[in-house]
Amino acid sequence: MKKRDLNFKLGVVLGTIIGLFVICHLSPQIALRTHLFFSGHPVSSVTTGIRLVEKVDDTTDIYQLQEPVVERATQASLEHFEVKRYSGIFYFAEYVGEV
Repeated sequence: MKKRDLNFKLGVVLGTIIGLFVICHLSPQIALRTHLFFSGHPVSSVTTGIRLVEKVDDTTDIYQLQEPVVERATQASLEHFEVKRYSGIFYFAEYVGEV
């Protein structure tokens, strides 16, 4: 009985981690907010506005933050981000600099 309980708990933990990953990458805006959150800007990830600047192709879009965040180490303003679509439903964001 103990092994079954442990397997159930591990399954719940693993399912939660996979579920959060999927939710955090389902749309371009959520993927960009997730990227901002994990790169050290949790307040900006919730409060800043995001707008589409350019569609590069069917899988790549350029987004701009309405209130750019400032990188602490270099004092650079992070304003434009590239959001790519993978596997049809997942989106991942990365900083691209000036467009």
